Amino acid sequence: MTITFTLTPEQQQLQQFARSFADVHLRTAHAVYTAPHITTTQAAFNSIRPVVSTAVAAGLVSAQIPSALGGTAGDSPLLDAAILVEEFFVHDSSVPIAILSASLGLAPVIMAGTKEQRKELLAPFLTKSGEPLACLGFSEKGGSANYILNPALTTAIVSPDGKEFVINGGKLWASNLGGWDYRGADVISLVCRVLPRVNAPIATGPQNIAIIAITRGDIAANEESAFTAVDQEDTLGFNAVSGPAVTFMNLRVPRERLIGSVGQGPELVSKAFTGSAAMVGAMACGIMRAAFEDALAFAKREACGGTHPVIHHQSVADRLIEMKMRLETARLLTWKAASAFDASQGQDVEGCWMAKVYASEAATEVVQLGMAVLGMESYSLRQRFPRLLRDAACLPIFDGGNVGVRRRELQNLFEGEAYDPLAFAYGGQSEA
Repeated sequence: MTITFTLTPEQQQLQQFARSFADVHLRTAHAVYTAPHITTTQAAFNSIRPVVSTAVAAGLVSAQIPSALGGTAGDSPLLDAAILVEEFFVHDSSVPIAILSASLGLAPVIMAGTKEQRKELLAPFLTKSGEPLACLGFSEKGGSANYILNPALTTAIVSPDGKEFVINGGKLWASNLGGWDYRGADVISLVCRVLPRVNAPIATGPQNIAIIAITRGDIAANEESAFTAVDQEDTLGFNAVSGPAVTFMNLRVPRERLIGSVGQGPELVSKAFTGSAAMVGAMACGIMRAAFEDALAFAKREACGGTHPVIHHQSVADRLIEMKMRLETARLLTWKAASAFDASQGQDVEGCWMAKVYASEAATEVVQLGMAVLGMESYSLRQRFPRLLRDAACLPIFDGGNVGVRRRELQNLFEGEAYDPLAFAYGGQSEA
């Protein structure tokens, strides 16, 4: 067996394209959405709309949809996405989230939608025009790690005539949920508990949890009060990511919007968030790469009052070495995880969870090591380190917190009788 870590010519081309796009369109994005006249998260979000439009025209959204469904995703979609995400996150965090949330929001439709549902719901994301947004409406107030047992989970009650779902409840922190105008994303894949009738007893567990697709047209067909979005609180990082608090009040959607079957919701949620876990690993790699490159350039350039650049000091070099080793380890784990996920058609999940935990926690440490190289200079807002640190600090918490979700997923995997400790390392061929 030959082991190679060389990207294919197509992946190298994708990497160069992503690097060029990021250099032109993302390098200055942070200055745009943090300008003095931007006073709310939604205003910051709307300020990135032109860049999202450019990304759509460049095919970065249609590339998240399989070619069999009209998109342009390649044979290794998760690995390709990891390559692209790292390049983007070197320069910015918020804009890529708006662009790439399509893959998460549309995942249930792609995995379990009917032919008719896919044709309708994917259409806005295939045209390479406009600024379509997709969202997976999952998180709720109070936390969602134990959503399957949560009796207060957003509900979808079957109407008396059986033709509609009547949705009540609320979501927050879901990227793109409110859309550009707080009247909803183009497609919302909403996680909810389906009840057969009004006042039906709520049985907690997976058996009645489903995903229901909601479109802007569905929202517009209801009273305005049926969908209410409130600007989210200011956040530590990801300052132009829109995840408003949304309340559903008797929002009616056609019964045909059910994705898959009732009870299939947890399976679809798990599969969607497993792929996104590897993407967090790639996000962390982008942040770590930015920190390392800035710290290395500073160390080679600045003497800090001495007679030669500080890179010649062992204490500085040691920090740079530690930064580079953690970056390379995180990238290799992320690429391995994405490659295994692609090759197994989503069955090999262990690496994705490990990549999310390891890379997200390494990112904060790497940024702090870089700040130690610069010293007080790293505090300056002229440097990237303050915002790199803020964004890095969010990574272990979002997309399934490392404590309550990702480590528990790994724990459950390890506890299984059939778990093979060498399967991920050797591609399921540990017997050899």
